[in-house]
Amino acid sequence: MGSWTGAIRAHALALLTEGKRAETVTALSRLVATSPFDFEGHTVLMDNADDPAVARASAEVLLANAESRDLHARAAAHHGKPLMKPDALPYVA
Repeated sequence: MGSWTGAIRAHALALLTEGKRAETVTALSRLVATSPFDFEGHTVLMDNADDPAVARASAEVLLANAESRDLHARAAAHHGKPLMKPDALPYVA
């Protein structure tokens, strides 16, 4: 989504505060499909999706790509996987 990512995520979060979870999940699913590195979007989607496959997919994206230990911990807990140890992280050349 490029420059629209923040606005779309903000809209989805506003929907969530209004109690519109289904609409939030739809908006975030579309967002992360075109902005796969929007980790905040993946986190909210992971926490609110009724479909376990959708939540698991967002958790897997966070586990594979997020650099924040907090995001890794949340995704690992949600996914039922152990937290990756820092010495197991791949080196970036």
